[in-house]
Amino acid sequence: MANNIYYSKVLLTGGGATALDSIDGDSLTDGDFAYVHIAGIRYTYRLNATSGAAEASPSVIAPDTNAGTKRWILQTSSVLPKVADATLSGTPVILTIIGSDGTTYYIKGYPTKA
Repeated sequence: MANNIYYSKVLLTGGGATALDSIDGDSLTDGDFAYVHIAGIRYTYRLNATSGAAEASPSVIAPDTNAGTKRWILQTSSVLPKVADATLSGTPVILTIIGSDGTTYYIKGYPTKA
């Protein structure tokens, strides 16, 4: 049994080196994970080596090279909390996010000064 690899990218598609779909399918193993950070949102994917589903971003991402039946399947997406700094003010807001598996996540956010 191989160890799973965790990837980090900043685009979902487009085929460039920073996109999730740029990872060659031949180098992927069932169960690998990927985190994609875009504009304050973190997408968490798990590779399903036998999916073969049609690409439907952001839910399903297919590798551009040697995809076969390998597909990145979205597990969760969440808004990344702002790191505390001098611009935070006001009453915190609690954001509720439901993961694709039904898990509920709570994130505390603060309004920022304009």
